[in-house]
Amino acid sequence: MKTGMLVQAQLISYWGAIITYVITFVMLVAGYVFKKDYLLTKTSLGIYLGLALHSAGLGFRWAMTGHGPYVDFVEVVPADAWIAMAVLIVLQWKKPGLKVLGMFILPLVFLMLGFSVLLEQSTESMPLTYNTLWLYIHVLFAKLAYGSCLVAAASGGLYLWKSSHRQEGNGLLGKIPSLDSMDELGYRFVAFAFIMLGIMILTGAIWAHQSWGRYWGWDPIETWALISWFVYGLILHLRFTLKWKGKWAAWLAIGGFFLVLFSYWATPFIYRTIHEHIVY
Repeated sequence: MKTGMLVQAQLISYWGAIITYVITFVMLVAGYVFKKDYLLTKTSLGIYLGLALHSAGLGFRWAMTGHGPYVDFVEVVPADAWIAMAVLIVLQWKKPGLKVLGMFILPLVFLMLGFSVLLEQSTESMPLTYNTLWLYIHVLFAKLAYGSCLVAAASGGLYLWKSSHRQEGNGLLGKIPSLDSMDELGYRFVAFAFIMLGIMILTGAIWAHQSWGRYWGWDPIETWALISWFVYGLILHLRFTLKWKGKWAAWLAIGGFFLVLFSYWATPFIYRTIHEHIVY
C-alpha cells in the first residue's frame, strides 16, 4: 500500500476513534446523570469499537514508517492515548464500577488523538541508536508508568469529587466506588507507577550507554525522569510515615501526573536535549 493511502487510512481510523470516543463519553455522562443503565451498558461496546479503530490507526502508521510508535510526536501521542484506553478496559473488566473512570480518561484520550491528527503527518526514519532491544523494553515500561500515573490521578479526582458531597444519594455519586476503594486504587497505581518509572530509568541508562557511551549525563529528560521518580517515591513515603491518605493522597496523585506530563512532553520543547526525538 502506498504511503499516501496509508496516511489516509490512518487519519480515517483516528477520526473514527475520536468520534466513537466522544459519543461514548456523552453516553457515559448521560447514563450516570440521568440514571439510564442501558446507556451505561452500551458504553462498553463504544470503548471496544473506539480502541479497535485506534489500534488500526497505529497499525497503519507502523506500516507507513516501518517502526513502532515511539519516534515522532505525531505517533507517540496516539500510542500514549491507546495505553490509557487499554488500562480503562482492563479496570472496568475487573471491576465494572470503575467504568466511571472513563469520565476522566475518555476526554483526555480524544483530545490527544484530535491534537495528533491536526499535526503534519510526516515520517522520520528511525535513528541507528534506536536499533536495540533495550529501546523496546525502555518504551514498554514508560508506557506502563504513564498509564499508572493517569489512573492514579483519575482515582484522586473521583475521590475529591465524591468526598466534597456529604450526601452521596443514588445518582452519579452513588455509582462511584466507596472513598476507601478509590483511595486504595490510587495508592496501588502510585506504587505501580513508582516501580515502572524506576525500571524505565534503569533500562534507559543501559540504552544510553549503548548509544552514547555513558549511563547518565544529566540530560534534561533524564533529570526530569529522575525527579518524577523521586516525587512518586515521596508520595508513598508520606502515605506510610505521615499517613497522608484521602484528600492529601488524591491531590498528590494529581500533581504527580501533571509533573509526568511536563517531564516527558514539555521538556523537549523547553530544553536542548540529546534525545533527538520523543520516544515515549
